[in-house]
Amino acid sequence: MALTTIISYHVRDYTGDRKSIPYFVPAGGTISGAQGLADVTAPLLDAAIDAKIESISVTFQLDLPGGMKSAAAVGNTVHEGADISFSADDTIYRYTTYVPSMKNTQFTGNTLNNSGASGAVITDLNQFTDKDGNALDAYLEGKRAFRK
Repeated sequence: MALTTIISYHVRDYTGDRKSIPYFVPAGGTISGAQGLADVTAPLLDAAIDAKIESISVTFQLDLPGGMKSAAAVGNTVHEGADISFSADDTIYRYTTYVPSMKNTQFTGNTLNNSGASGAVITDLNQFTDKDGNALDAYLEGKRAFRK
């Protein structure tokens, strides 16, 4: 499977509904190159659609670090995982992220262990932000979850 860079145009219609339009570009580009493509494409797209372009984002493919497993282990599928919740600065809402295929050994009952491998994931997640850019403040809970 060839790797690509994705430039996504996020649009909102007059009813408030949103959709994203992905444009796939061969991998190996730069942020400035993606910006150059977006600078050309956005006005063309804007002239052709009724919706408003609200934002443009880019997704680059990164190399995987060495030493990771070469095949999936038999165990939980991507539908069986963990919801990991944090409080975040400047909001009353909790931030929850779903981690698919969390190993059964990382749970006690339906509660995610906050030590060992899952504890390391929790600690690592705490350095990131919620979708609005609010710093994650404190780990609240982790629990077994199923997602389709």
